[in-house]
Amino acid sequence: MSIEIKRIDGTVAYESQSATSLKEAVEEAVRQGASLARAHFPGANFSGADFYKADFSGADFSRADFSRADFSLANFSGADFSRANFY
Repeated sequence: MSIEIKRIDGTVAYESQSATSLKEAVEEAVRQGASLARAHFPGANFSGADFYKADFSGADFSRADFSRADFSLANFSGADFSRANFY
């Protein structure tokens, strides 16, 4: 089963053939250096995720859960974090 990460406009930003969750697919994409700019993640569970050096500029993270996530050197310029959880 594949997991697609889509952009706000509906185009596919990344597709994982091995991940079993959206969180795993996003971490895989980040490790591969894929740009997830303008990706669409409303309500996603990213608890404990590793986003080291990720490009999430302009992404939609409204209502997402980021408890214990690592944002070191990530680019979130213009991203939407409305009602997101960081605790």
